[in-house]
Amino acid sequence: MAEDKTIPNDTADNHGSIEVAEEAERLAAAIKESREYHEYIAAYNRLTHDEIEKLRAFKQTEPRMPGSMSFEDEKRVSHLYAMLNVNAGVKTFMEKERAVCGMMARVYDIIGDVHLFMFEE
Repeated sequence: MAEDKTIPNDTADNHGSIEVAEEAERLAAAIKESREYHEYIAAYNRLTHDEIEKLRAFKQTEPRMPGSMSFEDEKRVSHLYAMLNVNAGVKTFMEKERAVCGMMARVYDIIGDVHLFMFEE
């Protein structure tokens, strides 16, 4: 018996329209081709292993909620940030990372304009 390979008409079964998925693929490609993304990747590739490890350590200690760290921990994180920020390569990477994050936040804002009414009364 031959298997039916047609796409179901119900978008709940196939997780959305093919057109939207294709647009998302184009968006991902546009992001990867952007100047901001290329500068971000280039800045990352210039970092040493030690610099990457220090950045990871810093990011793991960043407070997620204001006031969620002790004074001593905040002081340690501030000191680590200051040490990282003195390093020109790390500072450049952090600036490029911020630019990419800003671009992605704008994309999320645009997508967020899609209204879903499932939670409204």
